[in-house]
Amino acid sequence: MKNLLLISLSLIIGTTLISGVLNNGGSPGRKTGSPLDGNSCAQCHSSSVTEVSWISTNIPETGWIPGEKYTITLSAEHESAAKFGFEITAENSQEKQGAFIITDDSRTRSLNQNLAVTHSSAGTAPTGSKITWEMDWLAPETNAGEINFYAAINAADGNGSTSGDKIYTSSISFAQTPTTGFTVEKTLPEIFIYPNPATDFVIVKSRFEIFEINLYTLIGERILTQTKFSAFENTINTNELEKGIYVLTISTKEGAFSYKLIK
Repeated sequence: MKNLLLISLSLIIGTTLISGVLNNGGSPGRKTGSPLDGNSCAQCHSSSVTEVSWISTNIPETGWIPGEKYTITLSAEHESAAKFGFEITAENSQEKQGAFIITDDSRTRSLNQNLAVTHSSAGTAPTGSKITWEMDWLAPETNAGEINFYAAINAADGNGSTSGDKIYTSSISFAQTPTTGFTVEKTLPEIFIYPNPATDFVIVKSRFEIFEINLYTLIGERILTQTKFSAFENTINTNELEKGIYVLTISTKEGAFSYKLIK
């Protein structure tokens, strides 16, 4: 789910939480360490930065879809932390992308006109050594290509100074769904798809060598990829598919072609 046309999600704390004393109610903003924000919380906290993989989301591996809403979760852990803080943003190489939606207004709040999210004063206390924040992200309506999510988290030790805090950064990237802009029924006479409508199976037959077959839902979710098969005739099991309309893409030396498949 990484490295497609990618997305950038940035979770941050920059001068956000100074050992539980200053900025306890949230980051001052634009301290994510992302390419567009530049500065990070490490510039205000006497701490090294450790990269981790603490961002999770329900964005599919095929990529984000314009106008769709997704859930973003940040989970942090540090054994000696008395409090945690964060900030989050999403951007491509040119500008901030999408809009964050607060789903836990008691523990998180928005920044920068909904282009970032940070903790509130009630959202800093860990459970044991762990803490989790959650928010929604609304993807942009227009094509934006790769979007990156960056994250920075401050695990503050509560000693009343910036020394002793531990800064973590996290990032994850997503492509825009490959089905955005692909055309259903870009066909080639030498490729045959039958039976269509299908019940238990569909046969793909071609005069040209087939390199790859993919099956997508109409909203861009890839549900099948087939690369090991007979070069000119293949049978695809559709028995477990729900009734509906799908898009079957077939790659050959003549190019990639797409067909509407009905179950």
